[in-house]
Amino acid sequence: MKQYPKSKQERLGGLLDELCAVGKSIFAEYEDFNQATEPSHIESAIFAFNGSLSRYDYILRQIKSLTPPRNAAR
Repeated sequence: MKQYPKSKQERLGGLLDELCAVGKSIFAEYEDFNQATEPSHIESAIFAFNGSLSRYDYILRQIKSLTPPRNAAR
C-alpha cells in the first residue's frame, strides 16, 4: 500500500497530540520520582524523566519548524 506524504497540518496535529502525551508522561514520571525511595528506583526515575524531557524538546523543535514566526510579514 502506497503512503502519501502527510500535509503540514496533519503532521502538526500529530506532533501536538504527541506533545500532549509526552507532557502527561513527564508528569507521571515526576510523580514516580517523588515516590521513589530506593536508590536504583530514584536513578531509574531520573533517567526516564530526562528522556521524556528530551523527547518533549525534540517535538517542540519539530513544531516550531512547521510553523511560521509570529512576526512574519504577511
